[in-house]
Amino acid sequence: MSNSAEQQFNLAQQLYSQAKFIDSESIMAELIKNNSKIPEFYYFLGLIQLNQNKLIESERNFKKALKLKPIFPMVNSSYAHVFIKRGDFILAKKQLEIALKLDPNIVENYSNLALLYYELNEVEKGVNLIKSLLNKEPNNIEALDTLTLGYIKLFEFDIALETAKRIEKIDPSRIPYVNLAQIYKQLYQYEDAIECYENELSKNPHNHKAALALADIWYKNLYDENKAINVLNNYLTLSQNKQNKIFNKIGDIYISKSFEKEALEYYLKVLSTSNDNDYFFALSSASSLGSFDLETYLENVRSTINNCDSEAKWLYFNALAKYYEKKQDDNKFIDALNKSNKFNIQTCNEYFKKSHENNDQFGILNSTLNRASNTYNNVNDIRSDSNFTPIFIVGMPRSGTTLLEQMVSNHPKVFGAGEVNFFSLSMAEKIAESSCSSHDYSNLISKIQQDYTKNLSQILRKYNYIIDKNPFNFRFVDILIDTFKSCKILHISRKSQAVCWSIYKNPFGSQTESWTSDMRDIIRYYKLYEEIMDKWYEKYPNNIYSVNYELLTKNPELEIKKILDFCGLDWNRQCIDLDNNSRSVRTLSSSQIRNKIYTGSSDAWEKYSKYFPQLNAEL
Repeated sequence: MSNSAEQQFNLAQQLYSQAKFIDSESIMAELIKNNSKIPEFYYFLGLIQLNQNKLIESERNFKKALKLKPIFPMVNSSYAHVFIKRGDFILAKKQLEIALKLDPNIVENYSNLALLYYELNEVEKGVNLIKSLLNKEPNNIEALDTLTLGYIKLFEFDIALETAKRIEKIDPSRIPYVNLAQIYKQLYQYEDAIECYENELSKNPHNHKAALALADIWYKNLYDENKAINVLNNYLTLSQNKQNKIFNKIGDIYISKSFEKEALEYYLKVLSTSNDNDYFFALSSASSLGSFDLETYLENVRSTINNCDSEAKWLYFNALAKYYEKKQDDNKFIDALNKSNKFNIQTCNEYFKKSHENNDQFGILNSTLNRASNTYNNVNDIRSDSNFTPIFIVGMPRSGTTLLEQMVSNHPKVFGAGEVNFFSLSMAEKIAESSCSSHDYSNLISKIQQDYTKNLSQILRKYNYIIDKNPFNFRFVDILIDTFKSCKILHISRKSQAVCWSIYKNPFGSQTESWTSDMRDIIRYYKLYEEIMDKWYEKYPNNIYSVNYELLTKNPELEIKKILDFCGLDWNRQCIDLDNNSRSVRTLSSSQIRNKIYTGSSDAWEKYSKYFPQLNAEL
């Protein structure tokens, strides 16, 4: 390398350090014209282009560098980031594994590779990799932070907390507030989690994810919608970063409170400024509001929707379906609805491909059916009396769980906690693992009781009756009964065709529930659910109260009296006066449930039965 070339290379590096990437790239391109055999030049040019998201050009130059110098671990390290930006974590992992093998002293590769292992659900492999680095560098804060995240993903929250505390001892200025907040939340220590998120936002006021997570604790865990809105508005006074995501969240919270005017105000902020998927989330959410000019905002993106991703198309066609439904144009309504569900399935499939998770909802149901069909360990002798009465409302989604919760929660002794996100798929795996051992199963039941009580501790200070209306808890009826002596299980059912049609018609917004967008899958799911519930009734004939949605809406006073009696509650007329229930509704029914109880909704599917003959043929 000539002196002139070396000077130019040094200048390019100096400009790069000042984030003047265009000038730096121009110098390197000229250098390579006269020095085409120097691999370091191609590597550095690729690095500059990587920082400008010029992934094709960057990859081309990394390949040229490796062709000239096959053993060049820094190139492999940087090349991995090309694949990370593309979402191709498998190829990224391969490049980092090569780099680490060639040079185990590039410390940052350990954390980067461990994070890829986490993304690819090889969490234990990532944890072990980071531990190998910490054996050599026990005070490496980045490695400790990555290890903390690994323990969080393994649900080893006590060990994760201990690891995070090590960072605080080493350098109090680098406390991992976000990781600590996640740990405290999982340990149901919400006050500590709130403090950590507040500290993070004090240090980094532009961290929109911390603001959203903090708001979620107030909204979902502590049931204080006003505090959640205040958190988000305070964030907006300090930062404009990702503000449309904040606007959408505030709108959603107002929707749950049936404050449609306030919700629309925030959705319109998004619709007037966004040109990405935030626009479509706002469009889909606002499309159910009567005062919203849906036609205008659909027209704004009609010419560009074909260039959008599957998530945007799903949301767009969902809003379009609502538009044609209001216009009573059945053919166009069904066509838009079918397209919306097709793109929702694509969105779900892309999520599972990217996250490398298993999307086997029917395998989960078959496992539940197998559990329901067998005799498991009886733990009645170890159950302790809880100091509250949980009321679990179970059934299929769209079967009336929200209506039933609203009616019972209008009783002054009852708090409606909505769909409590507690009994998860990971818990189902733990149940399967422990079912062979009476000792392990008993320990699991005891842990579930403790954690569930901690989760609702703020509410239990005021109420003895708590409603959990997560319909999917039908998969855990045995666990509910084994865990809580005093629990009441209300199983609500509705005309099968009405349930399946309503599921297909209403988007769930979940990347893990693709079955809700395919009518044949919905029917298959419904049949498995029926089999599971039949087994639970056989096994626990005195523990489950059956509620019929059609009877409940036809004669609400008579039916709710029976339900209250089963729950050990006295009659209260407020239970059939839904106009006076001010609590938020965090489900798809939020826009309907404030209305008076009405009959006939279970027959709405018949109008569209010609489009879905399987509703009559298979149910």
